[in-house]
Amino acid sequence: MKTKRKALVAVLCAAALVATTFVATVAWLTDTEEVTNTFTVGKVDIKVDEAVVNEEGKPLDTAGNVVDKVEDAERTETKNEYHLMPGQTYVKDPTMTVLKGSDESYVRMIVTFNKGAELEALFGDPFLPQNFVDGWDNTKWVTTGVITEDGNTLSYEFRYAETVNAKGTADNKLEPLFTSFTFPSNITNEQIATLAGLEIKVDGHAMQVAGFENDTDAAWAAFDAQLAAANP
Repeated sequence: MKTKRKALVAVLCAAALVATTFVATVAWLTDTEEVTNTFTVGKVDIKVDEAVVNEEGKPLDTAGNVVDKVEDAERTETKNEYHLMPGQTYVKDPTMTVLKGSDESYVRMIVTFNKGAELEALFGDPFLPQNFVDGWDNTKWVTTGVITEDGNTLSYEFRYAETVNAKGTADNKLEPLFTSFTFPSNITNEQIATLAGLEIKVDGHAMQVAGFENDTDAAWAAFDAQLAAANP
């Protein structure tokens, strides 16, 4: 009996040795690889400015001196003030710049006048701002006409003829919407007095092209809807 037990123990020990040896020599074939997705954030960023001028519409440098060339003038993103006189030409050159890093976009400027009836009485009805300003290039800035008429306020839309982007390392400065405006020399003191308090406001807008390729109208409709929702 003892002999059989010894034999059984010997067999079990041998089996355990075999099992232990087997486990020790097994190796799984494995490998790892990591995939990292990097996301960049799109943006559209613009600014609108114009040359700094004195009340006679003459461009000024950073020291406040009158300069001959508007290119040498300081630029501002706030409004200038003008003293209106018959026959006088005033520098006003609203210019949009698409800032570097911006994705491809549609851009436009909205020009708003707060003295609609008075301007129509002096310059004709309908009042067309392109007949009031100088230096407007209608091949670059395409007007769609009056977009809103709210009481005595008239707003006009001018769309840039091409899409614009600034994905490189530099800003993309566009041609000015116009360069100046002139009051007719035959306007009377009484007529020009009706324009006291006249304001010309220029707003710049940009809308991404992605999702609205070849459909400018849909892009601006979406822009206007979002703007209206944000400003109920």
